[in-house]
Amino acid sequence: MTEDHTQGSESLNQTSVIVNRISVAGKLEKRQPIHAGFDEWFYMLDVGPAGVNVAGGTSATLQRGGPFGTFLAHLDAELGQSKLTQLSTGAFWTDTAARFVGQHLLVAGKFLPNAGAGHNGYAVSQIDLDRKRYTWSAYPLPSNVTSASAFVSSDGSVYDLGVTPTGVLTVATLDSMGKVVTTFSTNNDTLCSVDAVSLGSRTVRVIGDACKGNRSVLLSIDLTSHTVSTMHSFGNEMDVIGLEGSNWVGVTKTKEHGPVFQRGEN
Repeated sequence: MTEDHTQGSESLNQTSVIVNRISVAGKLEKRQPIHAGFDEWFYMLDVGPAGVNVAGGTSATLQRGGPFGTFLAHLDAELGQSKLTQLSTGAFWTDTAARFVGQHLLVAGKFLPNAGAGHNGYAVSQIDLDRKRYTWSAYPLPSNVTSASAFVSSDGSVYDLGVTPTGVLTVATLDSMGKVVTTFSTNNDTLCSVDAVSLGSRTVRVIGDACKGNRSVLLSIDLTSHTVSTMHSFGNEMDVIGLEGSNWVGVTKTKEHGPVFQRGEN
């Protein structure tokens, strides 16, 4: 996935979402634009035997001023676009977590509303793609949360984590019907932004920027005792970082080699 920009100036720029197919030899074989709207972004890429699914958002005006929309594009194995589903009732921003659960799309992230359709904040929603409507929506995190991320499990439950500027960490668990099952907050004073969340057996792992020092940290949160422990403290702040089960992956810049890909296990 790439995003093509029409202008260097943000005030004039439009973004187009492109699906790229690259061969095992590293050769670019095909580029397929999504053509979902005036200005586009994406947050989910799902690839399987039946084809490729891309979910994202659109803005009808420059500088992403709205009105906002949500799209799901389905492409066949040859990247021919066979179906484009669109909703005009707001959009989720780029760092949204999303997953297919049955015939529904579960999304959790920063919501950009249109007039009369929800409100600003970190939301969790289930979208019925066949009926082109939201089945349910919830705002489980406090309104003063400034950074959040979520993990959507295969059974439809959602683990939503957010932090305030002062380092208060809130964890909310939702079931597949959108009901908040548990929620708690803790003054962790360690993490002040959230980049990624993953699920352990009885814990959730969260990675992000530390409140003090230019570095990233990986925390483990016990869902029963609500205790927070530091699993790994990075020597610097990662440019890009994510979680893959019990592993972390990221990119950092070094003076000797420039951008370097790193992987670790905890």
